[in-house]
Amino acid sequence: MSDDPFLPFFIFFFLPVLALQAVFFTIAIIHYHWKKMSLMTPSDTQLALKVARLGRIRNLLMVIVIIAVIILMWQSYHWYQSLDTWEV
Repeated sequence: MSDDPFLPFFIFFFLPVLALQAVFFTIAIIHYHWKKMSLMTPSDTQLALKVARLGRIRNLLMVIVIIAVIILMWQSYHWYQSLDTWEV
């Protein structure tokens, strides 16, 4: 591997955060689609339960993504502060 101290941090933290965001947006799109379908068929209680469950999962995942991004920003700031000089 490279001597770059940021590379392991990038691989082990930043990429999983990007994956979490991809999962979140996929769930958000499915939730939107199912919600539209449930509005067209209001008598379908199973679909309404799926929409409610998916909404809770989406909200929980968004909280996890926000916390992960805050930690990422905090770690990046400390990594930036630990650099002695910028060498290009």
